[in-house]
Amino acid sequence: MRSEQNPSLLYSADKYLLFLLFSVPPLFSQLTYVMLSLSSPAPGLVAISVGILLLFSRALISFRADLLTYFFIFVCILWLLGAGVIEFFWHRQTDAVVGLAFLLVMLAAVALVEVFRRVELASLLRGLFLSVLLFLFLGWFSQLFPSAIPVAYGALVSPVFPFSEPSHYALALGQIAVAYSLIGHPRRVLFLLLNLFLLAFFQPSLTLMVFSIMAFWAFLCRSPDYRFWMVLGLLLAPLALFALFTFNSYFASRAPSLETDNLTALVFLQGWALAFENFSENLLMGLGFQNLGSGTTELNTFSEAIYSLTGGYHLNLQDGGFLAAKVIAELGVFGILISLAYFVFCVWWFFRARLFLRQFLNRSSRADSRLTGKLLIAAGLVFGYFVEFFFRGYGYFSPGLLLVMASFLYLLAYRKHLFYCSEFAEGRSFGERI
Repeated sequence: MRSEQNPSLLYSADKYLLFLLFSVPPLFSQLTYVMLSLSSPAPGLVAISVGILLLFSRALISFRADLLTYFFIFVCILWLLGAGVIEFFWHRQTDAVVGLAFLLVMLAAVALVEVFRRVELASLLRGLFLSVLLFLFLGWFSQLFPSAIPVAYGALVSPVFPFSEPSHYALALGQIAVAYSLIGHPRRVLFLLLNLFLLAFFQPSLTLMVFSIMAFWAFLCRSPDYRFWMVLGLLLAPLALFALFTFNSYFASRAPSLETDNLTALVFLQGWALAFENFSENLLMGLGFQNLGSGTTELNTFSEAIYSLTGGYHLNLQDGGFLAAKVIAELGVFGILISLAYFVFCVWWFFRARLFLRQFLNRSSRADSRLTGKLLIAAGLVFGYFVEFFFRGYGYFSPGLLLVMASFLYLLAYRKHLFYCSEFAEGRSFGERI
């Protein structure tokens, strides 16, 4: 992999460029989804991907990587083409052909890798923070002035303009909030955390509350008293969650239970049941790409409970409620391997993030420190996708996917530096304060 380069003239206003790259995909995809009454945000994301490819065509052409990165991209493209063609001619599933648009998202992610490589770390942080400010403004605006939301959103329950529901808003804000909390300016991060917790409580939104806790953990990773705060957090978090779920009716209704009649909890339980039953009933091979929710889908008791509570409607059958459910139900063993690999990465990052922060703050080399900072942000974006993957998502074509694919490819391209940082930091005294 070639080394990091100085920004070209194309990226002279890169903090505003990055602000647009972080904020426009979720805003545009959700706006078109609601205003045009589309079945999913996918068309908006595909349109954004085409725009990125047109704007950064030179970045895509100049993309260079090592053999492993090229091999990974090639296998993904080959699999997407094969899955789409096979499902269309074998099962006559037109949704699988629509899924070929996934290729455009992946190519846009490849172009973004080159963009991330060329921009300065300071501009990347400013772009992230500007996006955070915009999302916080939208959250408070919808909370304080609900009557000002466009008429097209009137039929929706608790929309956060331009998002159709609080959980979609939380997914867009939470992912970048977790990444920024790792190395952002401490005062700005504290401002972000305060607003995250307040919005999560007043909206209210369990998804945003989970992101608030993750962002708080990311901020604590830089603390010299990290062990003390982590132990204290592990002791107090269960008590705080118990109080929250006991004395707040909204959060109490969202606690997963086999006897619950809350639709959010039922959709979550339905997702895991869909994953298990369709995985086992299809010879471990799954239903096939984009086939969840079709006539061959094995339903479960939670699906029946949802059908009864809604008066004859099924909810979240096509997206599974979260991405892991959809991936496992449709891709079988391959989906299990994807989910397991991602889970292992998140666990690894949870215990290693502080080591990378120590290397970043050491600043023994400005160039290495800048690259390490970018890797921290990329890993934070991948780690922030955990909520969408395992708790609350809305299919493959979510705006978070574009960021997580670009971030993963960036980490893969610079994996040698990633492991070098880990070994270097691990070799230093654990008693040394950052």
